[in-house]
Amino acid sequence: MRPQKPTAFLWTVGVLVGLLLAAPALILIPMSFTEGRNLVFPPQGFSLQWYESFFDSRQWMSAAQHSLTIGLCTMVLSVVLGLPIAMMLARSRSRLLGVANALVLGPAVVPPIITAIGTFGFMAAIGITRSLPGLVAAHTVLALPLVVISILASAQTLDRNVELAAQSLGAGPLQVFRHAVLPPLLPGVMIAAVYGFATSWDEMIVSLFITGPQYTTLPVHMWNQVRNVSDPTVVAVSTMLVSLSTFVLVVAFVVIRVRRRNGRIGKAVTDG
Repeated sequence: MRPQKPTAFLWTVGVLVGLLLAAPALILIPMSFTEGRNLVFPPQGFSLQWYESFFDSRQWMSAAQHSLTIGLCTMVLSVVLGLPIAMMLARSRSRLLGVANALVLGPAVVPPIITAIGTFGFMAAIGITRSLPGLVAAHTVLALPLVVISILASAQTLDRNVELAAQSLGAGPLQVFRHAVLPPLLPGVMIAAVYGFATSWDEMIVSLFITGPQYTTLPVHMWNQVRNVSDPTVVAVSTMLVSLSTFVLVVAFVVIRVRRRNGRIGKAVTDG
């Protein structure tokens, strides 16, 4: 049975809900081009001075570089750890599967402040607070549940017969994984990588507990600026972050759609 297309009513509700959720971010965009030094809406005049202030500031650029480095490290580490965990959860028949699932997904349901306090206590005991490895480890713990969920959704749809066929033809474990397992998992892995990077890029509460002057992240620096001064540069940075997140999601969506379409075309050619 072919899936039914959404009705006009559902499209309307979806668009309205989307606009409601996006309204706070959309309001920030015109405010970032204001000429005034205060955060007011509607903005006063038009100017790019606050974007120039961001790129000319050593503190802003240093915080952005730290967030980018930590985000990329978190993305790679969370995917490397999340891939085997997701495969284990998808294929295991152990009675302890529920316990393992709860342990992996626990950080996603625990309040962030509780996670921050526990993370600070643990990392202070081993002496890695205010360091790059400590931030990467903390962000990886937070990103891992979303990464596992994304890859698990693709892992549960794998056809084991394809792997058995590859093994019967003499393929080794690495060849089976590369040619029979990884290609259908790739869309889920790509989405998981985006989630891993986005989780680290936006994280502030845990970072406030374990960050230091040498590795101040962009969200932490934004928080300090909002608390101490009324600087429209914060709004300009927020606009760039929203634009970057939207761009990454659109690119990931397009790549996944193209891969799925090419896969359907290849399957049709093979069946024909």
